[in-house]
Amino acid sequence: MKLLAGSTIVLLIVNLALVGFIFLGKPPRPGDPDARKRIIIEKLGFDDAQVQEYERIIVEHRASMRDNNQKMRQLKNELYTTLNNGAPGSVKDSLILAISHEQISIENTHYTHFQNIKKICKQEQMMKFEELTDELATFFAPPRPQHPPRNERP
Repeated sequence: MKLLAGSTIVLLIVNLALVGFIFLGKPPRPGDPDARKRIIIEKLGFDDAQVQEYERIIVEHRASMRDNNQKMRQLKNELYTTLNNGAPGSVKDSLILAISHEQISIENTHYTHFQNIKKICKQEQMMKFEELTDELATFFAPPRPQHPPRNERP
């Protein structure tokens, strides 16, 4: 009887913890564009005025990234079209070089974005910003593709 009561209590606690995690501590979804925004606001402890300025910075960043991504798609389309149209190798090389320049532009856009965030931090938030910089490489990394195990690949 004690074993049954103990097991029931343990299962109840585990279920409550799971429900709490799901509804209260739900980690951000990878595709959620506002997840990173919420993380930065929370980690840096922005006040209302800082949040408003940060929102403005985000609008600028997203507009720049839309332009960068559009250029990148266009360049990649041109590059892979050369596979079918028999373009000389120099055209391929030029397009690859243009893609690399666009990638540099994307990285500069991200870097400037975080410089702008740093500018709105108060002195007492600078240590939190420095801690955040340790995580920045993961903020803009593309999601890891889900590949089937090697033995299932075509």
